Amino acid sequence: MKVVVCTKQTPSTTAVFTVENGQVSWSDPSGDKPNVVNPWDEYAIEEALKIREQKGGSVTALCIGTESAKEQLRKAVAMGVNKAVLVSDPAIAGSCSLGTAYA
Repeated sequence: MKVVVCTKQTPSTTAVFTVENGQVSWSDPSGDKPNVVNPWDEYAIEEALKIREQKGGSVTALCIGTESAKEQLRKAVAMGVNKAVLVSDPAIAGSCSLGTAYA
C-alpha cells in the first residue's frame, strides 16, 4: 500500500504576528525558525506510519510551498516516511488555499 500525506508548514505557536499594509508576517522571539510542521499533519504522518507497519508499503510526505518547506519535509523523513516531495513553483507562490489545492 502506498500512502501519501499532504503536509503544510505553519507558524510556530510562539510566533509573533504583525500586519503591515494589509500583509501578515510573523517572527519567533526566540530567534528560531518560525515555521513548523502543522501539528495535525504530524498526527497524519504518525497514522500513515502505523498503517505502513500493519499493511506494508511506503509513506510519502507531500508539501506545496517555498524552499523553506524543506525543513518540514526533513522532519517527516526523520519521523520515518520513505519519501518527501516538495512542489515549488513561482506560479503558485502566495496562492490561496483553493489555488494550492488545485495545484
